[in-house]
Amino acid sequence: MLWNMTSHQQTIYDTTGERVLYDLSSKGRLFLREGPREECGAYKGIPLVDPPAYESVRGLPPVPPDGEIPGLIVSRMVAPYIIDLWPGRVFVPDTSRESVVKDYRGKVIGVRRLEEWTPEEE
Repeated sequence: MLWNMTSHQQTIYDTTGERVLYDLSSKGRLFLREGPREECGAYKGIPLVDPPAYESVRGLPPVPPDGEIPGLIVSRMVAPYIIDLWPGRVFVPDTSRESVVKDYRGKVIGVRRLEEWTPEEE
């Protein structure tokens, strides 16, 4: 079971890029609460701020009562913050050149692979 926790639909193709294996609508979105932000300058009149120091994650779904813990598809930005919080597997769409599937206009319409993020061993 896979749950798409990104803000948009995720389409996973077979290795040939021809057949859709999963077409996953968004089940919601994981939100990160930001830490304090400080201005650090400007670029061509646009104010710049330091990247936030994330403090916590909001929006993790409850584990289903049937006990089958879904794998979550999340954005690359969110993955490092939830791998220690989610009891199941955590995946990020592989957007490398070898994995993306494009339509006739060159627009990315899906991926062939997922990256698996795992907690670092201490």
